[in-house]
Amino acid sequence: MDKFIFSILLILLVSCSSTSPANRALDTAETIMDQHPDSALSILNRIDPSELVSDKSRALYSLLITQALDKNYIDVNSDSTINTAVSYFEKTSDKRHLMLSLYYQSTIHYNCKDFSESLITLFRCYDLANELDDKFWIAVSARKISDIYHENHCVTEESEFAKIALNNFRLAGNPSFINYALHDVARAYHCNGDYNMAITITDEVLDSAKVHNDTSLKMKALELRGLSYFSLDKYDKAYDCFQSLYTSPCASTSDSAYYGIMSFYTGKTRQAIDIVNQLNSSPQLSTPLRHFLNYLFYTVTDSTHKALEMMKGISSDSDSALRDVCHQNLLGSVMEYHQYKSAVNQANLKASRAQTVTIIVITTLIIAILISVGRKRIMRQKALIDEYISMSYEMKKLIEEHPKPSPSQDEIAELPLTSKAIEQTDAQSDNRSHPSLKLLEAHFKELNLLCKNFNRENTPDARKKVNDCVTRIIDSIAADTQRIKELENYANYRHDNIMVKLRSDFPKLNEDYYLTFLFSCLGFSVPTISLLLKKENQKTTVYNYRKRLKQKFREFNGENKDSYLEAMS
Repeated sequence: MDKFIFSILLILLVSCSSTSPANRALDTAETIMDQHPDSALSILNRIDPSELVSDKSRALYSLLITQALDKNYIDVNSDSTINTAVSYFEKTSDKRHLMLSLYYQSTIHYNCKDFSESLITLFRCYDLANELDDKFWIAVSARKISDIYHENHCVTEESEFAKIALNNFRLAGNPSFINYALHDVARAYHCNGDYNMAITITDEVLDSAKVHNDTSLKMKALELRGLSYFSLDKYDKAYDCFQSLYTSPCASTSDSAYYGIMSFYTGKTRQAIDIVNQLNSSPQLSTPLRHFLNYLFYTVTDSTHKALEMMKGISSDSDSALRDVCHQNLLGSVMEYHQYKSAVNQANLKASRAQTVTIIVITTLIIAILISVGRKRIMRQKALIDEYISMSYEMKKLIEEHPKPSPSQDEIAELPLTSKAIEQTDAQSDNRSHPSLKLLEAHFKELNLLCKNFNRENTPDARKKVNDCVTRIIDSIAADTQRIKELENYANYRHDNIMVKLRSDFPKLNEDYYLTFLFSCLGFSVPTISLLLKKENQKTTVYNYRKRLKQKFREFNGENKDSYLEAMS
């Protein structure tokens, strides 16, 4: 037993002694990389690469030195070093180091503005992070993908991956990364034109920046907030945001430029001109901002020719940005990436097939929904036509109940459905003329004829004619104060001055309640009243009006109580 323990100790001792100082330095640098990247870089710089004798150690060194430089904000523009790590780890089962190598390879492509290659590499990194179920690296790769889409104005994809990044940073539980990811989501909303949502989210970002005393995050959030207000034409609020940035010790040249722009838009012309004069000599000012600032400057100083030159510059800037986006061919990058996946991983082919099935299922569901919506619309149209026909009969009834001279034979021929009713008149009755009844009679003739034609031939054209006719009726009655007054006179004539009494007994009643009572007195149904009140999709509202009126009348102790309730029955 003692010999066995001695052998194990001897093996461990030999193993430890066989580890070179360079390899031990690599292990140390990797261990402290996340918490102390500056110390890790210092350790790596002291390693002599010639001491790294194995392919694995050379690959790890290539990864770590690239990672350390990036974490210390030193841009790397050559991929020769990181390619060593990618090539090695691609041949091994070490997915974590391959994932890291791919991420920093994509970062170098990003630094070089080769967004197409960067995107391809990032998708590979993103997939590996998902395989490892590493929430942090899912988020990191998704954030970088979102940045690439942002640079190339692909707003839908930018928003999608910004949200993925935020969700996974939250799962990983790192507050600092969560706050910046939240800013990226706000930026995506801004780029997608949802400026109010962007402003709402920046409220939360600014609160977080205050809690964590993060000046950089505060500056980014204020800039985005200011641009969103500017896009909403809220120039005073945008000015306040950029004034805070401009007065900050950390203000950048672009912050000053935006402050100048907002000064022009808020009428602070002298201040804006001073800012333009200061910035025109600054080499850090971007060309698009320079062109826009000077365009505003020449506009307010009436230098039309120079302002036109600046406008040409702005147009050229836009064209240049568009050409850059087109040259990146991000769609081709995505296609190339999927081709790569198909070549190296048969499982992804199955996923592609599953995706196709999903699309087919979703398409089928969409078609089914559209068919269902179409059917409901047709049924709604039929129900509406039925209401219009009912409205026609109610007009007929109102006309027939009012005595008037017998119609001519031509009129009888035009109105086959109501000829008998019109013929039955009382020549001895009061022949008082009511203009609104004449109008209703004319409308009734037209609507009645259209409804009969619709019953014979249900076509879109027939439906349109009926709809147009009812719209004219509603506009000629409900929207015309004089017509309403005439109808009130007629209701008073038929019901012993009931509208006069109502307005006297209930002087503060809402006008919609007056109209509901008036139309009820005239014998119109709830569907017809809802049409006349232009509440055709809210019949419940009319029911509620009638219910509340009845309740008021029941609680009323005046002498007209029974008359009101009878009129509402």
